[in-house]
Amino acid sequence: MISDLAMAELNDPTPDTLHGLGLQVMALSGEDISQIIAIGSRYSALTVYDRAHLVLAQRERAILLTSNRRLREAAEQNGVTVRGTLWLLDELVAAGLLTTAAAAHALREMLAQGSRLPANECQRRLKAWEKQP
Repeated sequence: MISDLAMAELNDPTPDTLHGLGLQVMALSGEDISQIIAIGSRYSALTVYDRAHLVLAQRERAILLTSNRRLREAAEQNGVTVRGTLWLLDELVAAGLLTTAAAAHALREMLAQGSRLPANECQRRLKAWEKQP
């Protein structure tokens, strides 16, 4: 899921591409907007998009996928289940949707692009994934 607010700002990948991959666009209500504004006073470091997705996750009782430390902390303080990039890669591998080689390649690419994932966790996964055929 993605908020309609964030989807309107995307250029690459295009909204059509994301729709084709199954991403659902969720409209924010007036009450949601009020909550986004209210959350801003408590969590000023969060962007409006971060706050929108926190509100959306609360409303839908959904897992919030983020590697943003501040958003993770705010979500946890508000009772929202949070997962990160490494969890997602683990789940894709476990479901057979991504090979271990592809997961290792994807993780290396993310790290090369400057992703600030926990180094020890990344190395543990790379070591395990690169051992498998």
